[in-house]
Amino acid sequence: MVIMVINFNTPDFSQKCSPFSCFNQQFAIINGIIINMIINMMKTTTLAIRLLGLTVPLFLLPPAYAADIPPEIYYKGIDTNLDGDDKRSGALPIGFTFTFFGNNYTRFYISSNGLILFGEVGEGDVKYKNTTIPNSDSPNNYIGAFWDDVTAKKSEKSRLYYRTIGTAPNRRLVVQWTDMGFYRDPIPMGTFQAILYEGSNNIQIQFRALLANKDRNHGNDATIGLENANGSGGVLYSYNKVSVDSGSVILFTPNGGSYDKNDAAPYDGVFLGLKDTSPPAVPALTGPVKNKEAHLTPEFSWGTTKYADKYRLKVDNDSGLTSPVIDVSALTTTSYTSTIPLTANTTYYWAVIASNANGEAMSEVWHFTAKDETAFPPGISALISPVQGKTNVVTSPTFSWEAANDVDSYRLIVSAQRDLGSPFYDKSGLTATSQSVSGLAEGTKYYWAVVAHNNTGDTPSATRDFTTVEDLDDDDDEVLDESDNCPLVANQDQKDTDGDGIGDACDTDDDGDGVPDDEDNSPLVPNPDQTDTDGDGIGDVSDNDDDNDGKDDVNDNCPLKKNPDQADADNDGVGDICDDTPEGPCAEYEAGPDVLNRTVPVNMERFLDYCADESGCRVTLGKKEGNAAPSVLGSATLVYKATKHWEVKSPNNQKGTDANGVSQHIMWSYPCYFIDAEYTCGDEACNAGSVIKTDDKAQVGLVKWFDDSNTICVLVIRDDINDLSDKTCE
Repeated sequence: MVIMVINFNTPDFSQKCSPFSCFNQQFAIINGIIINMIINMMKTTTLAIRLLGLTVPLFLLPPAYAADIPPEIYYKGIDTNLDGDDKRSGALPIGFTFTFFGNNYTRFYISSNGLILFGEVGEGDVKYKNTTIPNSDSPNNYIGAFWDDVTAKKSEKSRLYYRTIGTAPNRRLVVQWTDMGFYRDPIPMGTFQAILYEGSNNIQIQFRALLANKDRNHGNDATIGLENANGSGGVLYSYNKVSVDSGSVILFTPNGGSYDKNDAAPYDGVFLGLKDTSPPAVPALTGPVKNKEAHLTPEFSWGTTKYADKYRLKVDNDSGLTSPVIDVSALTTTSYTSTIPLTANTTYYWAVIASNANGEAMSEVWHFTAKDETAFPPGISALISPVQGKTNVVTSPTFSWEAANDVDSYRLIVSAQRDLGSPFYDKSGLTATSQSVSGLAEGTKYYWAVVAHNNTGDTPSATRDFTTVEDLDDDDDEVLDESDNCPLVANQDQKDTDGDGIGDACDTDDDGDGVPDDEDNSPLVPNPDQTDTDGDGIGDVSDNDDDNDGKDDVNDNCPLKKNPDQADADNDGVGDICDDTPEGPCAEYEAGPDVLNRTVPVNMERFLDYCADESGCRVTLGKKEGNAAPSVLGSATLVYKATKHWEVKSPNNQKGTDANGVSQHIMWSYPCYFIDAEYTCGDEACNAGSVIKTDDKAQVGLVKWFDDSNTICVLVIRDDINDLSDKTCE
């Protein structure tokens, strides 16, 4: 019997196999028959495994690193001022009511050891030594974001921030441990967060950057999970186990009296800092590749880092980077090549620190072995676009990435599977750093990566995901949904009468007058009062003939009252049926042969209406022959004021007496008289400047006196007291 064993071994990645896949396969073949296959998931950066001369495309996901988290929204955090080891804050406001294991809380406590605590706390709640979940010993009633002997004393940059962001009912409490370290350990730890969500009471723990490639940084001495108020129950994600990496997310969702956990939830792109504006993002290293070999004078490279003004490169043969052999500051480019050779067959650790005026951000610490050789696999291609987690990506996107070190060509892979299996697009031999791909399905999540290639091997990038737009044009009206004011109903003209951003085709109140279209008698013109004078079902604002008399409103001299004959006796443009003075404001005051020597009463109400303003009206006597226009008689003039009195404006206003010897006329110009039979000037003549009192009940009238000709006496009334024209009315 012949037993042939084929081993597929992968590089050592500190035995961290989550959240990405790793392979270590063993095949046992007895007499040509496979009798055993053990597939053990491990981390790798190998593009393909060649089996019996055949290429098996097992593009395996490399470790994620902080630069491939989604774009972050920056907020100025509230500093807890916790400085040192085993520290705990006082009670801090959540900003909303949060339910944790069935109990409601509005305040919380932060521990430097990676805990959020609720309820009553004591000295035992600052323990640095973690325990598993559940455990009745204190602390209890906590969120273990990363419970380990984490310290805020590592550097001046170490801070514990919190802030409630958003508006009700969708607020979030963000708690952030920033640039933390481990007690009495030179290696840095990193930055991580716990986010509490209003309403859903979800809890998300996420890791922005775990800086060192050491088991402890990835959870080997930590507790991650939730525990209830008395330690009798909880939800454990991991205890003293390598389980998280940069970019890892664990979402806890309430389910009855417990929680469901999901480590495939999307990263919530939010970051807190000390200043008003953001410090740099975390640099993404691209070469020398982690756990690989490199030249004695390698080119160190990293991706362009958002908000960074300059960079510092540190290279050391110690993982703590305490005595760097290369330490270069104020770099403004994203690469550096040392002119001093490194020592062959030596492991080196390196990191990049990005900075601007608001702070610093350190990359992960990678390591490589320096070799006195000339040929090495290429570096990593830092991905540019689409950014991690982007949604509503067009179905024909352009993918772009940064150039890798020592590269001959690139391979772009796009797949709907997270492991990049069964790719939708897989193209090698690309020499540019961008490539367009068309025909992606709508509303689909895709994963993509770039493999840098040269004659010595392949180096894959990190893997990003994005989601295409659901449908670019749901209603097929040739207007893309993102610009369509009615995306589900075809309306190519995009008409939006009330300008509310909702197309008329979708708007239940097109004119925005508060009356639904199906009840509105003028759905496209605002008319909240729904006035419909002629009762034809069409509101006046939209009706071309409001009074339904056969005359369009624009040509109708009385548009709200029927008058098909359009009669307008005084020719003032207002139909008689609508005219308060259909024969003109003076016609009623005519005195002619048929009323000789009799007073024609003057309607003071009409005087008040016509002379309503403070300046008053100019009143003179006039005469006319037949239908001719009147002419002014003499210079006698009065002004009638809205305060109900007359002012004499000219002399020659002689007074007469009636049978009782009472003065009568106010002004005269033969043969016409304008008289007040109740109030007079008294015993004195009505000279200019005198005031003759009257009111709307006075017997005021017009008289033609002792003249039997065809002359007709009229009052000439004008709005303008200085108007000397002969017209009876304006």
